[in-house]
This record gives sequence, structure tokens and C-alpha cells, in this order.
Amino acid sequence: MTQYSRPASTVDRGSWLPSSNLHLSIDEALYDDGDTATVEDDGDGTSYAMMLTMGSVSDPVSGSDHVISTRAKTQNGWGNVSLVVKLLQAGTPDTLIATQTISVGNSTTWTDYTMTLTSSEANAISNYAGLKAQVIATDLNESDEITVLSQLFLSVPDAGVAGAGAVHHKMYLGLKLSL
Repeated sequence: MTQYSRPASTVDRGSWLPSSNLHLSIDEALYDDGDTATVEDDGDGTSYAMMLTMGSVSDPVSGSDHVISTRAKTQNGWGNVSLVVKLLQAGTPDTLIATQTISVGNSTTWTDYTMTLTSSEANAISNYAGLKAQVIATDLNESDEITVLSQLFLSVPDAGVAGAGAVHHKMYLGLKLSL
């Protein structure tokens, strides 16, 4: 089984829309491409960031199978959009766990992007109830492109489930039943 950590609140929406409850636009279990977060580049190459808190999951006690999934596209197809997705652990200051740069380019087709954390990155998480995600969009063509995001989540193994390659032992007890 798998646990899913989805956006739970908006820390800072930056210039991303909608202006209230941004996290609700990208927190669905099944993506909804009609319910999105968007940001429009003003044509000068500025980067636009949003920061979200992620929902709590139990510590899986495993450094494997930690995957951040993002679904994105451009609206007009004339930009060259780069998305940087960061997973952070809340603190003073926040601790960077993992980062991925996604080349959305000028694609107007919805695309699912995944980043699998290394075991070192996953093992650096000490508080699964204190995770944040930051998404930074930049149009490298400086073309007034609109970046569209419809889903973001972190998946991890269930708590207490041994990772791949674990050895499982079974013990059979000799029981005699009388009927």
C-alpha cells in the first residue's frame, strides 16, 4: 500500500492563481485538469514561486519509494517553461530535502512528471508531518506564457512496511485440532 501527502494549505501563493486556497486547485487524488493553479510570466524572465504545506503521512521507516508527482503544461505553447519543484522539511530555516527541474518547454499537452527521491534524500526526512513543497515557474523565452499545474503530491510506502529486498520469515506452529 501507499500513503499520499497532498497540498494541505497555502503558505505563499506569490503570483499564482487562484488568489485564495491555491492548494485546493492541485490537491486531488485523481487529477482534475479543469481545477488548476496558474501563473503568467510577464515577459521578463522573472521566476514565480508558490509554497505549500503538505498533508501528514506516517513515517514509512524506509528510504525507498518516495516519489513526488507533478502534472503540468503551458497554456499557449509559445514559451519555454522551466518548473523547479522542491521538497522541504519545515524548520528555521526550512531544510531542502530534494529538488527537481522540469522542462515543460512549450507543451500544451498535460504531462505527468515524477521525481524519485534517493534513499539519502528520503532518510533525511525526520518529520513527515512537517513537509512543504515549493514550485517555481520561469519562462526562459520571456514570452508572457501561462504555466498551468493540476496536481502535486508525494507518495511514500505505508508505515512499517519493509522495503524491497526485505527478508520475510514465516513460522508455522504445529497445531492439532479436534473436532
